Amino acid sequence: MDKTKKASHLDDMVENIRDSLNIALFGKNELSTTKTGSVVLSDATLGHIENTICRVLTTNLKQEDLLLERIELQEVKMKHLEKQRSSAAIQHQQEIELTKREYETR
Repeated sequence: MDKTKKASHLDDMVENIRDSLNIALFGKNELSTTKTGSVVLSDATLGHIENTICRVLTTNLKQEDLLLERIELQEVKMKHLEKQRSSAAIQHQQEIELTKREYETR
């Protein structure tokens, strides 16, 4: 996922979480209720919640990026080891062939 898609995905996630909130843990002065009993959060509270969610999600995305980088690095290392193993096998086979030829010439 490129950076633009990640940012858009992050915005969508924040908006979904923000829309689904129905209570606040920030004190009674930050909320009010409508005639139907719905809880309404102040803009300041919503902003605080949104910033907190953004920090958490951004941290998670950074950790995901680090994990992906580590996986890619491990894949590169594995390919390098496979090449080394292949080279070692070829060299070993060549040594066997040389030893056979030396033995046959005796």
